[in-house]
Amino acid sequence: MKLAIISLKGKSSEMIARASSKYFDKVSSFDLRKIRVDVNKETYVMHEDKNLSEYDCIYLRGSHKYVDLLCSIAIGLKDKVYMPIIYDSFLIGHNKFLTHVKLKEEKIPFPSTHLVYRSEMAKEIVTKVNYPVVFKLLSGTHGKGVMFADSLESANSLIDMLSKLKEPYMIQEFVESGASDIRALVVGNEVISMKRSAKAGELRAGIHSGGEGTKIDLTYEDKQIAKKAARALGIDVCGVDMLKGATKTVVAEVNLSPGIVGLTKATEVNVADKIASYLYKKTEEFVQGKKEKQGKSFDLASIGRDSKEFIDNLLIKAGRIILPPSVTEAGEFEPDEEIKIKVDKGDVEIKKVKKVKI
Repeated sequence: MKLAIISLKGKSSEMIARASSKYFDKVSSFDLRKIRVDVNKETYVMHEDKNLSEYDCIYLRGSHKYVDLLCSIAIGLKDKVYMPIIYDSFLIGHNKFLTHVKLKEEKIPFPSTHLVYRSEMAKEIVTKVNYPVVFKLLSGTHGKGVMFADSLESANSLIDMLSKLKEPYMIQEFVESGASDIRALVVGNEVISMKRSAKAGELRAGIHSGGEGTKIDLTYEDKQIAKKAARALGIDVCGVDMLKGATKTVVAEVNLSPGIVGLTKATEVNVADKIASYLYKKTEEFVQGKKEKQGKSFDLASIGRDSKEFIDNLLIKAGRIILPPSVTEAGEFEPDEEIKIKVDKGDVEIKKVKKVKI
């Protein structure tokens, strides 16, 4: 089986590629920025002259800047290869507010959140919140675009600054967690986690913001929250950032392209191998499923003319259902022949009208 990792060629992606060579027959690493998507009668995802649908598994990793490309690649390869992230997850997961909307639908705890665009709306909200309060841009990684206000005055200053960007942003409840958070890497049904503690004078606990990671054993409940968040977004492999307050644990963000360097160091777990082995297992299942589906496809030569049941894909053109030629032949239908059609929801039955001899 063949795996292609499409990414920005960061250290974490390369670690996963190396680990995957233990499982897959072939592992390729492609630069996301060099991928193109061709759409005509068919959709092709290409790297130079290589058609990526020839692979069995594609692992897409990239930042919010490339969300349109990531989503287009995932759509182009849908049902052709196994991917641990479905296409619409890129649109949702790379938008912090849409992520929270999805979490709400699945009853997953998260900080109280407001989406605002106009300054007057934001200034009305900050008169009613408890301080400190968090401001976030809808996209951004490594703690970028996250700001804190400890008073109404500082909140109004941030609002004035953000108004110049002319784009929506979030005002969010601050959860007191001792300047720390939890990074839970979800790999299928397994959770690998660390606690990240911010450096002195910093509230952002991420490793890229200078935070320090240490191994932590999550409670059963917190593991369930992380796994449920991943499932809510339709993702098999992702990072879930959680804040553990005095009375509750909430999901702060979901990271579709989680770094594994800091997590590997903090936990002493071979995280790359965990991801690689999981991708191989799911790819095996996907490939086997494709073979079984192909085995069920209609083959006139193998099932004979007397068979009564066919499995094929439905073709509709100009509002008309068009039967495959093999079905027409097996049924011995003739042009302009009178037929009786019985239609029920989800069922269509076609019978020849028997001619009555007079």
